Amino acid sequence: MNTYYIRKNNCETVEIDDQLMIVNSDNFTVTNLNGAGGKCWALLEKRQSADTLVKNLLGSGDNAADGQQTNFARLQADVEAFLSQMAAYGLIEHAG
Repeated sequence: MNTYYIRKNNCETVEIDDQLMIVNSDNFTVTNLNGAGGKCWALLEKRQSADTLVKNLLGSGDNAADGQQTNFARLQADVEAFLSQMAAYGLIEHAG
């Protein structure tokens, strides 16, 4: 059974010089995201699971490293760690 997540509405996204920052005015925090994190954040506008995020990243080519695709298991672990951190920061929540 998959767990689904969605962005919380209390955050603003700011892009400066190709860097994406999430501003949470409730917690007075700013979180910087890399390219893959930014792609996940954009996808989390709608309900997503770790699996759907991984599939989107694999399909987009954002996971290429030295011309080779990142191994699925590693990308899955990275996405799950990202989701865990974003939940801990209060930026996403479980979505049925």
